[in-house]
Amino acid sequence: MINPIPLQSCLSGLIGFRNSVDQAMPQLSASLLESESGIYVNDQHSLITIENINACIENSGTITLPSAWSALTTYAEGAKVTSSGIIYTAITGGINNPVTNTAFWKLDGNPISVYLSEKLNQGMANLANKIFLQKNLNQNSKSILGETMLYDNGGNLRKTIPKSGRFVGFKISLKSLDLGAIIRKIGLQFTDAQTSLNIYLYNSSQSGYVKQWTVSTTKAYSFEWVALTKEVMSFLSDETNAGSTFALGYYEDDITGNAINNEYSFITNFCGTCHPANWGLRQSWSKYMHIQPFFVLADNLPGDLTMWNSEQEQFTDNINFGLNILTSVFCDSTDFFCRNKSGLSNLLALQVAVSIIEDMGFSGRDNQKMLKVQQMANYALNKKENNSPGLYQDLDKAIMAVRFNYSNANSDCLPCDDLYENSIRIGSVY
Repeated sequence: MINPIPLQSCLSGLIGFRNSVDQAMPQLSASLLESESGIYVNDQHSLITIENINACIENSGTITLPSAWSALTTYAEGAKVTSSGIIYTAITGGINNPVTNTAFWKLDGNPISVYLSEKLNQGMANLANKIFLQKNLNQNSKSILGETMLYDNGGNLRKTIPKSGRFVGFKISLKSLDLGAIIRKIGLQFTDAQTSLNIYLYNSSQSGYVKQWTVSTTKAYSFEWVALTKEVMSFLSDETNAGSTFALGYYEDDITGNAINNEYSFITNFCGTCHPANWGLRQSWSKYMHIQPFFVLADNLPGDLTMWNSEQEQFTDNINFGLNILTSVFCDSTDFFCRNKSGLSNLLALQVAVSIIEDMGFSGRDNQKMLKVQQMANYALNKKENNSPGLYQDLDKAIMAVRFNYSNANSDCLPCDDLYENSIRIGSVY
């Protein structure tokens, strides 16, 4: 799995573009001119010029301009408009808010800047997916831990947990890089059936909860599994910082009755022959995750559903607060690519160049100049006449030649051939 949003964030500014020396040409947004690596897409092929790109997208259908801003139109958040040749995106909905009002509108740039920004983002995702496939990382992309519950024994009906206004649940952290987890179901056992009980997922890097589920049960005292809509817990995501921890649970003031406790120990090592089922479950999930029950006292809760001070969390051993979870773990390669971004500069520039030249080859603009550019673009991509490699083949060879730094990566998420490769090396592509 690759999460495109955090991938785009960590690769942003790695490569850039150069403006045209012709001042009559549209000037690019400042963010596009940044190049942390000193590598520019323009240098990948002589066809990559601002003049050719502008001619390709202008009135060709390569980019569709949004409608002009109107004071009479009600715009929703995310709506796009043009004004004086510049594209804007609505930050919040409203009517009759001029595009100059930065509380309502974000300036995206002129059409060519918007087009190149999209090409950069597409290039990041496309390159990662090609590497993912060609370097055999896809062999390990499926779940490395199938749906597994924390423990399999029920609670003691005589052991109830009195409510005291706390937040209670499990603290969850992934043990290594390149891992993600999904909570598939939550198990609940209370003295009363629960109607519309809110279950929250917090992350230590965010002020508010990142997910809320509303669940119900039908029986008093009985344990029930409830399926949850998918929410990925990753080492790095578009909402969470790398290596942060998660907190899953509920507010005691929201429950009816009391929780029934299961005196399962999250610290004690089980005897494999005495408790074979729980021993096997612990061996499975503890390889990838650390999970421990905890609570936050009522006096230490902010009262507005925001995150509490983590220093005020109190951990327990054998109190489960009437909860169990069914979870699965998979390989998430997003942070792997971010850690290796220094070795991706040339590849990313070449991938973006290929994507732009593809658009030139299929441009709908009908004039002599663009017809010539179309022919040159298709030739550059394939070069079939003299059997010399085109850009497509150059890109494939470059991907296969790169070697990544696999140190600190989870061995279950690596292709077998690369388990002992711990350095970045760019091999010859010729």
